[in-house]
Parts: sequence; structure tokens; C-alpha cells
Amino acid sequence: MKKTLKPKNLFIGFLFKATLYLAFVFAIHLTLLVVLEKPLFENQIVLAYLVNWALALIIFRTLLVFRKKANDYLGYIFMYGSFFKFALFFIFFYPNYNKTLGNSKEEFLTFFTPYLVCLIIEIKSLIKLLNSIENKDS
Repeated sequence: MKKTLKPKNLFIGFLFKATLYLAFVFAIHLTLLVVLEKPLFENQIVLAYLVNWALALIIFRTLLVFRKKANDYLGYIFMYGSFFKFALFFIFFYPNYNKTLGNSKEEFLTFFTPYLVCLIIEIKSLIKLLNSIENKDS
């Protein structure tokens, strides 16, 4: 018999994974910038990682809140959260990135690297959450 995970444990696990993986990827990102002799903290890199981390936590917490009330709609809630995160990029990051010319690749990677890492963690956690709901119903 599978052990049912409590929401608090799921959230703590998610928090731990998101923090650990993003810190690891951030360190690799900074290392690559050093190797390529690019400026380290340009393009709002710290803010991009922190915003993606915080929004991933908010999205996953929202999924946990709605898992009992609207578990049939968790995929939609997840998609709206991802859309919201993407919209925030265009509202807050894109205008600053659009001001400078020539750094488009670095700017793209600065935001989308943590976005992609968080997205992968969120998807894997959503699958785990949906499987725990399905196993509970069985």
C-alpha cells in the first residue's frame, strides 16, 4: 500500500527541490558567464532566478490548495499559472531587455533558464500530485 503524502510534505519537498536545482543551475550559469568572460550580474539574472523560484512556489501551493476542491482542473490551473509567469516576464523583464541591443542571447538565457528549470520541476511535481490523488481514490 502506497503512503499518501500530506500537502505540507509535498510543499516542503517541492520547496527543497526547487531551491536545490535552481541554486545548482544558477551556479552553472554563473560559471559559464565567467568562462565566456561575460558580465556576471547583468540582465537581472538574480531577479530572474528569484522571481521564477517564487512564482513556482506560488503556483505549486495553489495546486495544493485546489487539489481536493477542483482536482479535475489542476492542469488548467497549472497552465494559467505558467501563462501568468510568462506574462510577468513581458511586463517586467522584456522592457528592460528591449532597451539594449546585442545581448539578446544572454537576455533570453537569463530568464528562460530558470523558467525552464522551474517548469520541469512543476510538471514533475504536478504528475506526482495527480498520481497521489488517483491512488487515494483507488
